[in-house]
Amino acid sequence: MSNLESLKIDLKELKEGVTTLDFILDDTFFDSIDATEIKCGKVDAALSIRKTENYFQFVANLKGLVVIPCDRCLDDMEQQIETTDEMSVVEDDTEDGVVDISWWLYENMVLNIPIQHVHDTGKCNVAMLKVLEEHSATRSSDKDENNVNPMWAKLQGLKEKLN
Repeated sequence: MSNLESLKIDLKELKEGVTTLDFILDDTFFDSIDATEIKCGKVDAALSIRKTENYFQFVANLKGLVVIPCDRCLDDMEQQIETTDEMSVVEDDTEDGVVDISWWLYENMVLNIPIQHVHDTGKCNVAMLKVLEEHSATRSSDKDENNVNPMWAKLQGLKEKLN
């Protein structure tokens, strides 16, 4: 049985009121879900489920660390995750009454990762930064001031006439 089985909630077994569940989402979870954004980590998930008749409100509090690649040097880096998310479910008689929350929890973690994620200053892979700098320098040194696009040269001429 994979780690994901415990994240399948049987709605029919829940009693009216609030039910709380705690999970630890670790490397086994990320391997089982075939995570592409997050390589591994350890996130505590506190789940609160409020049931009223056939309506369920899920509230998940996620807190922990995940490992993702640095955008600058591509080495692994730790990223703090802390978020609270809600989801509503209405039980339908035609369904089996089981809700798999594994992907919902994973997506909420991914959405909590900043768009740009890089190591703190001085913590990136020095060898990779050197290669990046060499390629960046090559691109900028390839520009020759005498080799200017004719359109920009005409605009520069107009600018000089105005001054």
